[in-house]
Amino acid sequence: MTSASFPPARPHGPITEVFPDVFFVTGGVRMAPLLAFSRNMTIVREGERLVLVGSMRLDEAGLAALDELGTVTDVIRLAGFHGIDDPFYKDRYGAKVWVIEGMSYQRGFDAAKTSSAPYFEADAQLRADSALPIEGAELYVFSTRPPEGLLRLPHAGGILVAGD
Repeated sequence: MTSASFPPARPHGPITEVFPDVFFVTGGVRMAPLLAFSRNMTIVREGERLVLVGSMRLDEAGLAALDELGTVTDVIRLAGFHGIDDPFYKDRYGAKVWVIEGMSYQRGFDAAKTSSAPYFEADAQLRADSALPIEGAELYVFSTRPPEGLLRLPHAGGILVAGD
């Protein structure tokens, strides 16, 4: 993808700190006149590093607010049909992109159509026992097609992050 070919930022709310060093952004996307769904992105700050879970492209004001929090170093994709904005963060920040083993970046919503070449490649594939870019976090993997996962953060006694 070239910079010009990234999907545009969609309407979203402000970055909100929901727990110390854990932030949340809500937004949405309209796929067709009667098909719209919400999107959420979790941001975890470790020192100056930021890890995005379930990336969602932010507008310029949102990116400025993100930059004030730290430097985006990693993006984690937990849900099979998500990740359209991962390449944007890879391009803008040089972030390392992590996906659950078996995920690929395919266009459309048909998990059976994996014969076409992916439009993007992740940097790392995760299994339940993989080292994660968030200290003390744990990954739970569901053997579905495409695979899905839950991320348990150690913050505030334990926070569970899902892709859907």
